[in-house]
Amino acid sequence: MKGRFSKIRFTVQILFFLFVAGLAVWGQIAPAVHEQETGQSGSGDLHSICPFGAVETAGRLLTQGLFVPKTSPQNMVVFGALAFLTILFGAVFCGWLCPLGSIQEWVGKLGKKIFGRKYNHFVLPKIDRIFGYLRYGVLALVIFKTTELVTLTFTALDPFYALFNFFTGSALPSALVVLGVVLAASLFVERPWCRWFCPLGALTGLIQKLSPWKIRTRAGCTECGRCTYSCPVNIDVCAKPAVTDAHCIRCMECLDTCNKDALGFSLPGGK
Repeated sequence: MKGRFSKIRFTVQILFFLFVAGLAVWGQIAPAVHEQETGQSGSGDLHSICPFGAVETAGRLLTQGLFVPKTSPQNMVVFGALAFLTILFGAVFCGWLCPLGSIQEWVGKLGKKIFGRKYNHFVLPKIDRIFGYLRYGVLALVIFKTTELVTLTFTALDPFYALFNFFTGSALPSALVVLGVVLAASLFVERPWCRWFCPLGALTGLIQKLSPWKIRTRAGCTECGRCTYSCPVNIDVCAKPAVTDAHCIRCMECLDTCNKDALGFSLPGGK
């Protein structure tokens, strides 16, 4: 049943990408419409629906009871929904919904055509694991600097914001450069931003440790390594009875690749 998840996931990725793109465009139109109808200025911005905005404002909210400008209770609601989804099923947001993750993956398809089986295997596993810890440092630094400066400092380097605001002029050149580097790196490495630098991915990776739903090895596994080779974040899938690695994005590529039906996404004791 090869591809049983990939086709569904690709459709979901496309739809969510278009949804966020639509919100970005509406965010530019809505203020003008609001001002025309009410005579009062308004604002529309992706910051207001970004789940990471809740994390960025957490320091100031806890210490002063105030939100960082451009964040609001709406961010907390979105992050709460994301956290709930992650606790239930793991980092499905990263693997199925995140537009930045999706576009890296799509660029990676070109990389696969260029480099074949060498794609995503240019970086030594040991170096890959070390780089994987960088995103926790990014997470801590963003929270600290945002709390200290009381502004969304990460916007200056945020490739997600740059992706959906390059046409508005509000994306800083530094963020556009980061986006360009990430997309270029995606020709060689699968999802480099997600694996090594994404602060939201760092947090969801930790939260998903609580999820009872995991990819689990079934009877019949011959440890052929097909699942591990197909994993976009280079997890040794069959090394343990269940995948507990914080970098797992629940993309189900390993399940699609296994020709023995020896993997499942299930609760403990499930098949």
